[in-house]
Amino acid sequence: MGCTWILLLMGFVAASGDARVQTLAGQSATGRIAAIAGDKVVLSTARGNQTFSAKELLSVALPEAANRPNATASVWVTLVDESLLAVKGFQVKGAEAQVAHLAGDAVMLSARAIDSVRFREHSGALADQWAEILKTERAGDVLVVRKNEALDYVTGVIRDVKDDAVQFELDGEVVSVPRAKVDGLLYHHAGRKAPPPAYCVVTDAFGSQLRAASIATEGDRARVKTAAGVEIVRPLAELVRLDFSQGNVQYLGDLKPESVVWTPYVGDADASPVAREFYRVRADRSLEGGALRLGGKEYAKGLAMHSRTEIVYRLPDKVRSFEALVGIDDRARPLGDVKLSILGDDRPLFEGKITGKEAPQSLRLDISGVNRLKIVADFGEDLDVADSLDLCEARILK
Repeated sequence: MGCTWILLLMGFVAASGDARVQTLAGQSATGRIAAIAGDKVVLSTARGNQTFSAKELLSVALPEAANRPNATASVWVTLVDESLLAVKGFQVKGAEAQVAHLAGDAVMLSARAIDSVRFREHSGALADQWAEILKTERAGDVLVVRKNEALDYVTGVIRDVKDDAVQFELDGEVVSVPRAKVDGLLYHHAGRKAPPPAYCVVTDAFGSQLRAASIATEGDRARVKTAAGVEIVRPLAELVRLDFSQGNVQYLGDLKPESVVWTPYVGDADASPVAREFYRVRADRSLEGGALRLGGKEYAKGLAMHSRTEIVYRLPDKVRSFEALVGIDDRARPLGDVKLSILGDDRPLFEGKITGKEAPQSLRLDISGVNRLKIVADFGEDLDVADSLDLCEARILK
């Protein structure tokens, strides 16, 4: 049940710098985007045009345009295919939703294309509560409100949404809820089927992320069709990244480990459930909470481990390499001393000392034919003091 969202903005102004293409094999190239069509990306370089297949690409970083608008989102709309629209306004009348884009345009799309709408920024406990509400099985539409710095919700039917109020039907009665009290809306679509997987995620300068089933350039614009059939036309000048890792890259944080064993330096792990919880492996978060942080940069994806921890993953078929940036989390540096071992089917692939006094290391290991990947963070010279090991962007590539 796709809808069409056509956003035709200002013409393309030449960007400063070139686009940068990164392949799964670790190669890179720079140049101007000549064309994107089907599963091909054509890059115009000093040596002529280079054509890349989407299956061999990791990402395309687009150059920063001189005329790229500088605006901040205040509303976040998630579509049924998990595409995220970062916008400044949202209204609904009947079955049609009007989205106010940060570039100034107001566009229309079907309410059936919407999964959820968030009207406020969340962090910490509120972000965790919102995530839990999203996971809740929906028997109807959901209205989320904030009470005393906590989120609460009620199930009913979302009617019209205006700038100042949300019309919400509850037990057959329509009530008007002030927008100032509403944190978000969750739509229920009976019989909704899961959309097909995206082959590319398109990120724009405003923070929107479109899960694309296809993308094609048309002069100075790009036409994106999302996995659920929503079509969006945007100027190339507003796009910042094309991520082709979908299906080609698997982050370890998204995989369920086959086994995890933590061994304390002193005592028995079973006798200390509090310590076991504190030192457990974290996916996409640091041991101390918050984003993984190495070399002054934060990472959204990766693993955090404390010595001594052994984690084993059963790998999917036809994997080629394992990559990660490893180091002691910035919060623990300059302390921390870990012996890191990575094994493929019990065959050593990497053994090294990771300390908080040294810069993070980039790893790229051949795991062709490997069925099980084992990662061991062992005690170093400083016992287990500050052994907060991060494996940022830890991923396997096909």
